[in-house]
Amino acid sequence: MKELILTWNKGTMTRTLYSTHPGIAHPQLRIGRDPVTCDLVLPSITQEDLTVSKLHVEIYFDPPADQFYLRNLKGKSNPPKLYGNWVDDVPVPLDHDGELQLGRRVFQISVVLHTPIVIAPTAPADLKAEGAPTSALPLTCPHCASGYTYEEATKFNGRCPKDGFFLHGASIYIP
Repeated sequence: MKELILTWNKGTMTRTLYSTHPGIAHPQLRIGRDPVTCDLVLPSITQEDLTVSKLHVEIYFDPPADQFYLRNLKGKSNPPKLYGNWVDDVPVPLDHDGELQLGRRVFQISVVLHTPIVIAPTAPADLKAEGAPTSALPLTCPHCASGYTYEEATKFNGRCPKDGFFLHGASIYIP
């Protein structure tokens, strides 16, 4: 999954666009001053915001390309500036961190790629190796801190054989 983070007003304002949203086939974000047509509406309060057009740009995610893009919706009269270059009518990929300028309003862009981490599960029988510390066992007694494997806990009906407390554990053990 990818996400695009826009930050402005010296980091006090942030908006995130994710590559995958439940129920949304193609995530997009329209930026401008018009509350009817824009998803991110900049108020007409500051001089910077007054230089932004009513419907200035659109940021969207293209799944086949696995890429965010910026589309100029204003034309040549007030074009956006991305990574220091003017954006014409052709969509431009947002593939690294940098700046987006709409009129005099400047946004910081961060493109984040989330890589899933896969951890192979450890079989409970492998945990009770000779000399293994009790902290490496998946089930522990909350009273005496003795560790047990799942097989041992089954033999003891889920209770510590030393003091009778129920054994606590996790569904996944990460060494």
